[in-house]
Amino acid sequence: MKILVSIPNTGHIHKLVSLSTNKLLCDKDHDVRIIYPTNNPYENNLHHIVNEFMDGDCDFWLNIDSDNPPINNPLGLVQFDLDIVGLPTPVWHFTGKNKGERPVYENAYKYVPSKDAYREWPIRKGLQKVDAVGTGCILIARRVFESSDMREAPFQ
Repeated sequence: MKILVSIPNTGHIHKLVSLSTNKLLCDKDHDVRIIYPTNNPYENNLHHIVNEFMDGDCDFWLNIDSDNPPINNPLGLVQFDLDIVGLPTPVWHFTGKNKGERPVYENAYKYVPSKDAYREWPIRKGLQKVDAVGTGCILIARRVFESSDMREAPFQ
């Protein structure tokens, strides 16, 4: 399998992300290509990456934010051949206004129809289907962007 790995950044990449990418390049089970795009804003950067991904011949796209090193090798998830796999990332979110509010949550979400909002997914162990994920570390199959609907600003 060919994997495009992107590290969107503004000119700075955390050293642990760099160590992670070095490990990805040594992965003998996958043909890995890494790019470091710097377009702004972030959503625009993702759109440019999608265009580069679709112009190439990679089977999957792995996006890793410049400050978000994966703990394990995310390329191991390719074997499941899923459309989209999000690797939950800690998110700092503390306003100090809500009683009992946790200062950090993971960005895997459950949709709550009664509030028309997303809340942190309650189970934080193993591979499972969720309603939404963040893009801090995400693996996406080529077939997702072969849909014309997904080519029109999927990250707006």
